[in-house]
Amino acid sequence: MEQLRERSGGGCPIRGGAALTVATAWNEPVLPRAERDFLQSRRKRKVFIERENLREKRVVSMKRIGKGRRKTRHLYSKGAALRGKMRLSRFLQEFQPGERVHLTVEPAYQKGMYFRRFVGKTGTIIRKEGKCYHVRILDRTKEKTAVVHPVHLKRAR
Repeated sequence: MEQLRERSGGGCPIRGGAALTVATAWNEPVLPRAERDFLQSRRKRKVFIERENLREKRVVSMKRIGKGRRKTRHLYSKGAALRGKMRLSRFLQEFQPGERVHLTVEPAYQKGMYFRRFVGKTGTIIRKEGKCYHVRILDRTKEKTAVVHPVHLKRAR
């Protein structure tokens, strides 16, 4: 059986000041605090890296909260002066491929509405499909295509 030695730690003055004693193996070196903390932090880092590797191996999907109109209370609302009937000319406007258009949302008409991230973007008409148009938009560095009803489009100058 290994011989044990006692190492005294700081006492607690509130609980009577009894010194904390830790039994360590006689052949185990007693390291200075800074070095001991460094080794413990290395162990923690190693455990953390192992956990990260495990996370990479298994795919954990988070629950998706909300739908496409989430957080659009003010984004998809009209001002007091713009409320009322929609203009028929907005429905009947025609665009040619290659034309530049602004994506301006018409909250009263939900069909052919695009995702909220594209509000205020400017794009190029690619083609017409049914009543809607395919619009090429630059989303940061990626080119994306949105299918948009002409009510939500405004000709760029």
